[in-house]
Amino acid sequence: MKMLGVLFVIWILLSIGCFGYSGKIHYVRQAYSPINPEMVIPVYVDKDFGAADLVSIAEAVDQWNYVLNGYLVLRMGDRLDEMEIVSKVVNGGIGVVKIKSLDLDKFDAKLLDHEIEIDGKKVPVYTLGFADRVGGHMIYLVRDRLGNKDVKPIVMHELGHVMGSDHVGHGLMTPLYSGEWECVDKISMEQVARYWKIPEWRLNWCYKGDDPLN
Repeated sequence: MKMLGVLFVIWILLSIGCFGYSGKIHYVRQAYSPINPEMVIPVYVDKDFGAADLVSIAEAVDQWNYVLNGYLVLRMGDRLDEMEIVSKVVNGGIGVVKIKSLDLDKFDAKLLDHEIEIDGKKVPVYTLGFADRVGGHMIYLVRDRLGNKDVKPIVMHELGHVMGSDHVGHGLMTPLYSGEWECVDKISMEQVARYWKIPEWRLNWCYKGDDPLN
């Protein structure tokens, strides 16, 4: 089974977070669009996640909902086991499933620990989470490799994949996680907007520094 949208982490300091500015993050504010009932997507969460993880997943969903501005709405659904989630998303929706690092060999070999070369040096790469495919339905979090603070940004990244974005730019949808994914940047928003044919100019995105609309 081929897996796309794989999220890797490299255990070195990388300055590839959401922009390179150290100031406070802001979101642009566009006029809100009414919800179209046909564009509501349920998000089913593995019941093995704890209460704190559920809050982090809901916060990730909320960030994307703010960005999508009512044109597409993600709605938290039932907490189910993995098989129930797989059955549900056949008819639409997104599933978020908790797995362990030992489970990775059941999926794609590309998800296993390996090394890549950066500036002539070999660096270890570990999978923290992945989506079944770009525009797919399933998100898997390798929970034993995540700190509590990492759950929200990694769910945000993988939601980007299942909603249509490949790896792009140096913000949320870069493949290398540095612990600095704080928001949905403009390039990430544009990828999802184009996939769903939503007008980009009506959506929100984050920035640091001066308001790009003024």
